[in-house]
Amino acid sequence: METDRKVQTAPPVTTRDGHRVMVTATASTPVEASQAVRLGAEGIGLFTCEALYREKMRPPTEEELLAVYRPLAEVPGTRPAVIRLPDLDWQEWPDHGREKNPALGRRGIRLALAVPGLLRPQLRAVLRAGAARPVRLALPFVSSVNEVLRVKQLLSELAEELAGTLVAVPYVGLMADLPAVAAAIDIMACETSFFHVGDNLIKYLMGTDDGNGPDLFDAAFLQQCRILIENAHSRHKKVAVSAGIVREDAAVPVLIGLGFDELTVPAGSVAPTRQLVQQTHYAASRLIAAKTLSFRDPREARAYAADALAKGRV
Repeated sequence: METDRKVQTAPPVTTRDGHRVMVTATASTPVEASQAVRLGAEGIGLFTCEALYREKMRPPTEEELLAVYRPLAEVPGTRPAVIRLPDLDWQEWPDHGREKNPALGRRGIRLALAVPGLLRPQLRAVLRAGAARPVRLALPFVSSVNEVLRVKQLLSELAEELAGTLVAVPYVGLMADLPAVAAAIDIMACETSFFHVGDNLIKYLMGTDDGNGPDLFDAAFLQQCRILIENAHSRHKKVAVSAGIVREDAAVPVLIGLGFDELTVPAGSVAPTRQLVQQTHYAASRLIAAKTLSFRDPREARAYAADALAKGRV
């Protein structure tokens, strides 16, 4: 599988008053990644690999993972692609046992650390893929800094095992899937390079799921994002978002105003998201975000944000 080396990265995008906001894409194959860059993405902000496990009757081997990650690393971008370790739960792993609550059990990084056959091939493939062009690594479902330290230690050990092979140790960041990340950000920020907010945060913050309709304009979710961003920025760490809210036009000025450094969207949403960023004044977006946070009803918050966008107050 090869990507088109002639693909050029889109120019940086800024708000009307010069505030830098990256617009990157989600992808699950190198072909999707290359296509996203053609459509204007500044890089791959979140590469997901769960399909590699769900499509097979067995886990992918190190060589199979490398065949995906190496061409991904070569896709042009303003900064290296972010590979998220598989966000699988115990029920999705071969020969699993039963868990009382898989959603709160061995999932994401917990599962990876419990199953060497999952984590070691992933990390070895990432180390080898990064030799051509560095990649970054995002850890899902982290609840303790000890989990981060264990992954970083294993990366170091595997890099030594691969002595004589070209490798590059990736920067490690966190998916802010659990409120624990924001609660312990003083410690987390010391051991990680970046943070990324996805759809899991609102589910675990609000104790709900897709079927019960968590609203991404809920003040609790937006306030959690604000707290995370302010604390991360105070420690010179950037925060990206790929949660469903970023695909709502009315939300883009709000997310910019909250301080997100990067908006990560599906390839088809890259061009309109770039346009929205370019149409927004950062100073105005901060005021809109503050007002949006004041609404008790998320429907009123969404309506206010949509009205501000429609009337050009952004």
